[in-house]
Amino acid sequence: MGSPRATTMAFVAIAIGVALCGSSAQGQTWPDIFDPTQLLTLNLTMDPADWDTIRSDLTFDIEVEVQFWADREVPITVAVRRKSCDALPNEDDPFKVSLKIDINEIASGQKWHGLIKLSLENGDHGDRAGGVCDNRPEHANADQVGGKREGKG
Repeated sequence: MGSPRATTMAFVAIAIGVALCGSSAQGQTWPDIFDPTQLLTLNLTMDPADWDTIRSDLTFDIEVEVQFWADREVPITVAVRRKSCDALPNEDDPFKVSLKIDINEIASGQKWHGLIKLSLENGDHGDRAGGVCDNRPEHANADQVGGKREGKG
């Protein structure tokens, strides 16, 4: 899996644009990045060996430095680890895993669209990863500066 070049993974984020819901739900104020009418592509670039390490990590503690950005943005350095969700299709072939992106772990105080953490779910237990969220913030999974907003996952 992988070449000498860095592995680039693009997470088409219906998960961020739609599944990580918008500001209209229940009168809560959410960063514009959660606008349910937009579709974003999130990108992570890392060494292929680091990706293999993350995919296979059953301790869910190993973090690696990666470059992270949405299309048309300048990449930032963040930490990524595997979340404690089941791999798809299975642990013998962990092709699709849930990820926790720690935006301010490497660069203290760094924010991305007002967020300091972001979770990307793989849909292992019916999570709405990559799917439509119906504008319900309880399915969102991100930490916002000034107060934790963490939902399912």
